[in-house]
Amino acid sequence: MQLSTEIMLVIICIAFVVMALVFYRIGRRAGLQVPNATTMDVDGVVAVEPQRADIDLVIAEYLLDGTDDKGLRYNVRVPDRQLRTEAGIIIGRNPEGSPYIINHADVSRKHARMRMMQDRIFIEDLGSTNGTSVNGQSIDNKGPTSVIVGDQIVIGSVVLNLQIVGA
Repeated sequence: MQLSTEIMLVIICIAFVVMALVFYRIGRRAGLQVPNATTMDVDGVVAVEPQRADIDLVIAEYLLDGTDDKGLRYNVRVPDRQLRTEAGIIIGRNPEGSPYIINHADVSRKHARMRMMQDRIFIEDLGSTNGTSVNGQSIDNKGPTSVIVGDQIVIGSVVLNLQIVGA
């Protein structure tokens, strides 16, 4: 009986460790936030900002996925390497030379720019007619605004969520 009790304890411990690792991995993929990063703003004030836990070392692409007010589905797949260029990507109804198209009447031809700066994703409205918002807050005339995985981005009247597709 003594041996089987020890074996049971070992099995239970292993099960807890495996469950903890699984939940940790799920949390990392979901982009859970941890308050562990400090930043210094323009005035030299140090502030603690929540940041996403590292998802993986390499992210293959992001997805803007959502619907318009009539329930039509839109998704825009954006390779990580495109966001890391100086120009980033232009999203719009018909952005010249850009494959990131949302063909909707409320979306301007060149509506918004997304790009990565210092390993953070930013989006900015490009003077669109119907505006851009992040998590319910208008970003019109505010310049680049930081977004993280899970944020809701509204372009015109198309409601999109920022997701990670692959790593």
